[in-house]
Amino acid sequence: ACSKYPGSRPEQPGWWCTNCGEGVIKGADHLEHHNNMMELRAAIEGVLSPTKIKEIREKLGLKQREASRIIGGGHNAFQNYESGKNLPSQPTSNLLKLLDKRPEMLAVIKETSKEYNRKYIERPGRQKVEIFPFTMETTKRQEKHV
Repeated sequence: ACSKYPGSRPEQPGWWCTNCGEGVIKGADHLEHHNNMMELRAAIEGVLSPTKIKEIREKLGLKQREASRIIGGGHNAFQNYESGKNLPSQPTSNLLKLLDKRPEMLAVIKETSKEYNRKYIERPGRQKVEIFPFTMETTKRQEKHV
């Protein structure tokens, strides 16, 4: 049994000794075990599983980078969530659950994000700098000559 989640253990494919219980786990078996553990961990922690995250993202018609940009978590967040490298935070999971039930809310989230960026860009006395996928600003550096 897993020490972090006592009493829980997904089936583990691999080659197992019938006498001592030791086993050898390779390649695809290891990947399958990892995926099973991430699904179990997500269920126990109450967040969406990698499989469900991908299902919702595809339902919304978003690419991984686009979902990361709109929903947050960093530019590779959805790649990491869907591969099982990381689980989403509870707020991210809750937002995805909301979008799963109310996909029309995606337009509101996109518009809110545009409004925030637009207000930020219009600040006076700033130089605009284009950085994909966001527009950001920097102040002009004043160099002093001594």
